[in-house]
Amino acid sequence: MPQASLAQSSAQSGAQNIPPVTVTAPEARRRTAATPQRRATRISVQTPATNRPQPRRDVGFVETPRGPVNGYVAGRSSSGTKTNTPIMETPQAVSVIGAEQIRDQKPNKLDEVLRYTAGVRAGTFGTDTRNDWWLIRGFKSEDIGLFLDGMQLFYTSYASWKLQTPNMERVEVLRGPSAVLYGGSSPSGIVNVISKMPPAEPIRYIEAGVNNFGNAYVSFDMGGPVATSPDNGKLFARVVGQVQNGGTQVNFTPDNNYFIAPSVTWKPDADTTFTVLASASKQDTRGINFLPYQGTVTSAPFGKIPTSFFVGDPSVDKFTREQEMLGYQFERHLTDDVTFRQNARFAHVDISYRGYVGNGWDNINTATMGRYNWYAKNTANQANLDNQLEYRFNTGAVRHTMLFGVDLRGYQIDDYQAFGFGVPSINVFNPAYGGAEVPLPGSPFRNFLITQKQAGTYVQDQMKLGNFTLVLSGRNDWVETTQEARDTGANLASRDDSRFSGRAGLIYNFDNGIAPYISYSTSYNPIIGLNATNQLFLPETGKQAEIGVKVAPVGFDGYFTVSAFDLVRQNVPTNGAGQRSAPAKSDWRGDVARHRARGGGQRHEGAEIHWCLHGL
Repeated sequence: MPQASLAQSSAQSGAQNIPPVTVTAPEARRRTAATPQRRATRISVQTPATNRPQPRRDVGFVETPRGPVNGYVAGRSSSGTKTNTPIMETPQAVSVIGAEQIRDQKPNKLDEVLRYTAGVRAGTFGTDTRNDWWLIRGFKSEDIGLFLDGMQLFYTSYASWKLQTPNMERVEVLRGPSAVLYGGSSPSGIVNVISKMPPAEPIRYIEAGVNNFGNAYVSFDMGGPVATSPDNGKLFARVVGQVQNGGTQVNFTPDNNYFIAPSVTWKPDADTTFTVLASASKQDTRGINFLPYQGTVTSAPFGKIPTSFFVGDPSVDKFTREQEMLGYQFERHLTDDVTFRQNARFAHVDISYRGYVGNGWDNINTATMGRYNWYAKNTANQANLDNQLEYRFNTGAVRHTMLFGVDLRGYQIDDYQAFGFGVPSINVFNPAYGGAEVPLPGSPFRNFLITQKQAGTYVQDQMKLGNFTLVLSGRNDWVETTQEARDTGANLASRDDSRFSGRAGLIYNFDNGIAPYISYSTSYNPIIGLNATNQLFLPETGKQAEIGVKVAPVGFDGYFTVSAFDLVRQNVPTNGAGQRSAPAKSDWRGDVARHRARGGGQRHEGAEIHWCLHGL
């Protein structure tokens, strides 16, 4: 059953009793003296006057970067510029997965959404109900490269975030360094999830299903306009939720997941929009095995370990996550040429992880595996505030879209971890569960309270002259990191850093739909953690040169992107290497990465091909 959302027109099939979408004329603006320049500028790239081919769209559908994708092919994105920019005019590799494609893929978690995205290797940790895992351009990115509605969801240790696929309007993958707009982040790229927003048309949708492991779910999506007095403006509401319960392919490993995400939008007038988004979720599962190479990838003397084998103990093992978020998005058109936006969010996550973890073969000939004892209790809070001022103006024949921004981020984690040995071995083919629980050591090996505060200011100018688009961006960040002993409160280490990030990109749009581009960008990532001498790590830095071409054939509902890049990371922590910065070179092609780390530096060179076609 197709999901009914603001993304869909009445032409979509399979929905039940979905009312047709009625496109009305734009609201009259409050200021009679306003010129039509701003409105024309915002949609000019979609009109025939540009003489540039654009993906076909149903009459009446106007795409926005925070809204739905009509079908599979997105035409616009904000992840690369933080403004409403056509993908074909963005000098960086961008992929967008819309709600309709997500619905058709039937993913159970975020990394499954990314499986068909160029330059991304999803699910790098195998089957895992706890977390999402992915590489972008060969580098691990899920911990520092996850964003929700343009704001980072950073995590370290076990305090990871879980985003729900039924509440995703679109998932945007920006490849390459992005610190110039977002601050400390992955040099290989980011995954920016856009939440579903309250719709202008009523939605009444419910879905239920069950898989072959007995894992069943019921999800719902309901919302639309709320009747209000004309003097109070317009009000829209939405609530998305799901209840999921049942087993997985591994014995004694449930995937029980519950979440609800209400949102409300208030439009007091044509120039002002204020949206509040909230969510709460709870997950109950267990760690899905840690198994040796021989017996999984290659055969052991007895063959392969059954995929249903559970290496822990159901009377001991557990993984629970409780997560809450509350935020808002505010936008105000101060004039026809000036727009102010402010986005904010507070997020909290509480994770408990306990279990017996596989530790390789004790005796491979008898299929007996060793285990160790493990416990982690992580609680993390993160607050984000992003202020943006967009100014559109002309200097002669050059059209400018200037963006000025100031953002703040605060992160704190209460990190407690303990492990020990003495857990009985387990036989793969005749496992014995139960028995007395093995106690953990009294002293943990991690017992820290880590705080990081980040403030950044950035400026960007998108300049258009004819078919040329030049993007220049610059940003400076100030970061303060402290690490305290959780039991005594003693300050173990602290440091202050200041870093500049920059980007320059140029793209030319030929009238036949071919758009070559070139870009250069730098980035940094302030690392949380202590090195071998109990000092906080230096911030990791990165730089990338990229050249590519985007093609949107005339009369074809889709586009292609081909790109080649040289990506370098420096100050990468390595085992026992301390802090050094000499880069090492590697080769990268497609979704396969081979790299060597020498002295804390890594380098990837590669090429990728991305295509986006209309879904049939």
